[in-house]
Amino acid sequence: MSSASAVPEKAPGSARVKLSPSAAEHPDHAAVRILLQTHFNSINLKRYDRWKTTVVAEKQRRLPESSWRAEYRTTRDGSIRVLRIMPGPQDSFRVLLTFTSTQAPSDAPPSMQVPCLRWRVVYPVVRDSGGLRFGVGLPDSSLPRPC
Repeated sequence: MSSASAVPEKAPGSARVKLSPSAAEHPDHAAVRILLQTHFNSINLKRYDRWKTTVVAEKQRRLPESSWRAEYRTTRDGSIRVLRIMPGPQDSFRVLLTFTSTQAPSDAPPSMQVPCLRWRVVYPVVRDSGGLRFGVGLPDSSLPRPC
């Protein structure tokens, strides 16, 4: 099996969200960690109803349940590490994190159809409905590379 088609033995790794020392210093780090944990657990457990609680209404509209199920049908995420929590516009945050995803190559991004990807992403987080939610993605905010 070539390295491009092999999944590393322990990938994707633990689904437990971890914080860097820098991220743990942010005053909202606990709420951000809970939001991320709920978000990734819902993907791993295929729980669209739970995933919806982690994103703003616009993101739900852009990714209805049938599309979400098709997009994440074989995805497993792990090795989730928050590197930084930075201020964003209008009392929002930008969360810089890394994680590993495994999936059927046909379910990976079209430009990188491999079974394992390491992601470096920036997620926008906003205050919404009395809590924190992921906002609509930022352009060019996800950088995947094969494991």
